[in-house]
Amino acid sequence: MTDKITFAHLVAAFGDPIDTTAVADAITGGKVVRVPEEAQHKARFQWPVALTADVHEQCVEWPDGHQEARRLATLLRAAYLAAARSSNGAPAAFNFTFMPGQLPVFETEEQLTVSFGHDDGSPVVVVAFSHEG
Repeated sequence: MTDKITFAHLVAAFGDPIDTTAVADAITGGKVVRVPEEAQHKARFQWPVALTADVHEQCVEWPDGHQEARRLATLLRAAYLAAARSSNGAPAAFNFTFMPGQLPVFETEEQLTVSFGHDDGSPVVVVAFSHEG
């Protein structure tokens, strides 16, 4: 049996929060996109995952709508591996490259970060561009 992680645990691990906006409020405001549960579990995340609207638009949701699920899965796997390398729960930086099997290859120009927040006391993983965090 595992203990439930509380907000106090997160503060002890990461320090005081910079911003206390709930993820649910950010989703309602269009600033954050919640990742479908099936996709987050396939990427091995145990907690809910959210992408900032900019990350979703630039890395997942392309105008052609082609291979969106595959891009999301690739992004989440890269985020999971970055988070696994993180020490003491610190935000983990990574670059994202997507090669759809044909040109063009997509690569982010700036780093993304994986960080941990909370929503009503429950942990949430947030993937954002470095300038957003």
